[in-house]
Amino acid sequence: MNYWVKYKIEVRERLKKFSLKILELSEMLSETKRANDINYQIAKSGTSVYANYRAVLSGRSKTEFFSKLSI
Repeated sequence: MNYWVKYKIEVRERLKKFSLKILELSEMLSETKRANDINYQIAKSGTSVYANYRAVLSGRSKTEFFSKLSI
């Protein structure tokens, strides 16, 4: 497996772990209205990073990969 593929897999796995940690954090927050609003935003923005990266992986070249990544 070449370096480029290893790099993409490593980043994907790191972002997956990050998203799971964000979800663990969101479970720790209290159940108040304010905490629910914050919890929603943390979970949504924290996990969207992984979802966006998965979309980036569909790039057919390094140029397209970095172009999609910069969005």
